[in-house]
Amino acid sequence: MSVGSNHLELKLLKEEPHQLILAYQGLIDIIIKQFIRNNCFGYYEFEEVKQRVNEELLNKLPKIQSQYSGKSLLKTYFSVVIRNICNGLIRKREDNQFVPLNDVDIGKSDDDVINTILFQEEINKLKFAINLYYCQKEKLLLCLKLKYRMPFDFKDFKGAFRQITMKDFELFKQKIHPYNENPDIVLLSVLTDIFNKLESKNNTPDALRKWLKQKINELIDVLNGSPPTSKYNEETLQILFEKAFYNETEIKQKVY
Repeated sequence: MSVGSNHLELKLLKEEPHQLILAYQGLIDIIIKQFIRNNCFGYYEFEEVKQRVNEELLNKLPKIQSQYSGKSLLKTYFSVVIRNICNGLIRKREDNQFVPLNDVDIGKSDDDVINTILFQEEINKLKFAINLYYCQKEKLLLCLKLKYRMPFDFKDFKGAFRQITMKDFELFKQKIHPYNENPDIVLLSVLTDIFNKLESKNNTPDALRKWLKQKINELIDVLNGSPPTSKYNEETLQILFEKAFYNETEIKQKVY
């Protein structure tokens, strides 16, 4: 959603909140259908659930107007409120059986879920920024995983360098062992050797260090925005990167 669109919706929330709910009917439809696909409601219940959601939203309007903080897009905030309303309808059923959506924790408050969604938005922003490096993307991902001592495997190297052999990979692992105890200078030195071999270059470890430092600063700048709306630094970038990519690496055969 564009910033302009969000501005118009904020104006409706303040001046014509009922019109805002009318504007969000498509969003309500999408969320209810998500619940239906997760077998939380039957298809025949769609119209009834939609009516109940609209009634609850009307009742919640004063609270939304007073509590909405602007930390997220208004549409994002409303999507959480709508999901929580649906979850509340499910809990009220006599058998008390319900299936939560994968991306919503029923036990959390609106603010807790908003924070979860905001964090996911930051992860998506980081992944988008990394994708902008195109042909250097896989090399950057590899270097960051190694710098942060995250698990890695042969596929991480193969993504960056198709010509790498398993022999090269095994030799690299031997030289950096023990992985978690070696300082950056050792890791960079061994990594530079294999990069030089695969890229037919003669770079120094310090050149690789400066290149990686530049990319880290660029990612921080993108995450912070212009003008700055966040306060990322190297430490918080590492935390975000680990959250964004550790789940992908932990399902692989771990290498340390």
